[in-house]
Amino acid sequence: MSSAKPFVRPPLVLVAEDESEAAELIESILRREGCEVLVASDGAQALEMARELPRPDLVLLDLELPVMDGRACLAAMRADPTLSGIPIFVVSGAADATTVRATDNVRKARLLDGLGRVLARLRGEMTVPPESERVARAAAPALPTPPRAP
Repeated sequence: MSSAKPFVRPPLVLVAEDESEAAELIESILRREGCEVLVASDGAQALEMARELPRPDLVLLDLELPVMDGRACLAAMRADPTLSGIPIFVVSGAADATTVRATDNVRKARLLDGLGRVLARLRGEMTVPPESERVARAAAPALPTPPRAP
């Protein structure tokens, strides 16, 4: 009887980012955390890479990409039944980043904080609500606190 552990591959993250410095920073952080990383420099390449095997476990997607922008790439991935279940985090400073149909979004200005949520998602530890949920909570009117009993 063998006690060999089953082979478990590290999480595979597809990063779609055309700014080389941002792509290199994200890639180095993810690799340091034990992830395998694929980098695409435009939306069409990201979509093609997502369709290959093995499928990515998570996608980090900039919205402002050449060839096919991130919005079109995201729409194509959501419309494809083989890709629609992949969590997609938008990594962008675009004004509409919080309104697209992504799993969550990471503002480039807060990249390191956002990558913490990405890594938590990969580890199944999603205890921090997504950015879009926190924005919605912050915009909601505060409910009055009931008076305390004496």
